Amino acid sequence: MPYKRRNYLINPGFQLRFLAYVAVSVLICLTTLYISNLLYFNGLTTQGQEIGLDPTHPYYELIKEQRQLLDRTYLTVAAVMFFLIMWSGLLMSHHIAGPLYKISRILKQVTEDASDPSRVHLRKRDFFEDLAVDVNSMIDTYQKEVARKNKQTLSYLKDVSAVKAVAGARLLVVEDNEINLELAVELLTSNGIEVVTASNGKEAVQQLSQGLPFDGILMDGQMPEMDGYEASRKIRSMGGNFEKIPIIAMTANIMAADQQKSIDAGMNDHVAKPISVSELFSTLAKWVVPENAVYNPLTGLQNNMQATDTMMEIEGINLAQGLQRTQQDLELYTRLLRRFAGTQRDFGRDFILALENEGPAAAERIAHSLTGVSGNIGATGVQYQAKLLEEHCNKDGDQDAIKEQLHLVDAVLKKVIANIDSALPEESKDHNDAQTLSTALDRLGELSILVSQNDTTALRVIGELKTMTELKENKKLDAVELAIRDYDFETAARLLEPIIETYSSNLQ
Repeated sequence: MPYKRRNYLINPGFQLRFLAYVAVSVLICLTTLYISNLLYFNGLTTQGQEIGLDPTHPYYELIKEQRQLLDRTYLTVAAVMFFLIMWSGLLMSHHIAGPLYKISRILKQVTEDASDPSRVHLRKRDFFEDLAVDVNSMIDTYQKEVARKNKQTLSYLKDVSAVKAVAGARLLVVEDNEINLELAVELLTSNGIEVVTASNGKEAVQQLSQGLPFDGILMDGQMPEMDGYEASRKIRSMGGNFEKIPIIAMTANIMAADQQKSIDAGMNDHVAKPISVSELFSTLAKWVVPENAVYNPLTGLQNNMQATDTMMEIEGINLAQGLQRTQQDLELYTRLLRRFAGTQRDFGRDFILALENEGPAAAERIAHSLTGVSGNIGATGVQYQAKLLEEHCNKDGDQDAIKEQLHLVDAVLKKVIANIDSALPEESKDHNDAQTLSTALDRLGELSILVSQNDTTALRVIGELKTMTELKENKKLDAVELAIRDYDFETAARLLEPIIETYSSNLQ
């Protein structure tokens, strides 16, 4: 086997300094030892002179011979020791400098180009083995984070394209659950889409029959009075533009049979609950063509690129998932969590009343609503158990099995609600009222400016105002909306003035 030269000076700067320190230390030790022995022999010579020995006495010859022997032995031993120590020092520096050199080189490579950095591979007897493991783990984590950000950026660019395609559209959102409705309205209006809402299929049909123009409809499947499937069939039967208007189902039921049920009812497509922002806008872009397309600043999507780490952990809630569904809007997400805790406290009682008075179908609707809303806030445990309860209602209607599953849902739901209450204590009523009034006034001021400019974007602001508790029952706001739809901005401005005055006086 041919001799293979090994390069021991992997890191010359470090290794040569190390060897220099070793050499100096060895030389000092050997010199000290030699001088000590030399002084010892000089002491023996002095003692011979003090006792009066003749200079030609054999005693002095013996000392001379021993001293010469010491010099030869010392030089031989010193040379061997110096060589061995320097060689072992070189080996030691090799196993110290090698890992350090590799680690520093790879870390530099990572900072310059993180696309595919090498890993630290050490040899036997190398130092810093634990450090190399940590560095490799750090590189893996760093690469995963880079890949995640690249994926997020690509997703963001895709969402940007979809949102721009539907910006300016006017949609009818039909949803009976307040939390799901608020989330959908916020997502749409924050990205330049005008929204009008309806709480069930019957109300949606009535609004459409009044001739209000829409570019598309987002339709929940299961609702009281008239569900989304029956409403879609009625809309299609109205003829004219209603035969072509895009109707997109929003449902937690995503099985093939459920999708076919939507298509058979006249719907074009579906968006799964819990809502995925990307899926929502990509589906809308596929079907909806805005009559009044506008440039959209993409406020909501820009928020989605900003990580939010300011909220404490809440057991039973996947905060990252919930924030993603609200486009990292912490204020909206906190509001949805509080509303979830407030509206679902009596879920068990409401479910039993529906089951006993109206039957499994009504109870299934309540379970279906909990499945969707819990998924939207990231309460995955509640979502899973509620889905099982929904399936029990749908299978055979065995009330014993249904009530047994209800017990499991109630247990996990109460725990999640308690955790939300603990993490997000309710603000005082006075503070909530003042905050809501202040926000309402800000929106009303914006609305007033848009009306004065004859800008139909005012309809989007009205849609936002209608989701606020303080303004939901304000019939005067409905009159303002109708005036704007008739392009009677002068009347709209006149009707708006007393509304602003009322809320200004209430805030003072």
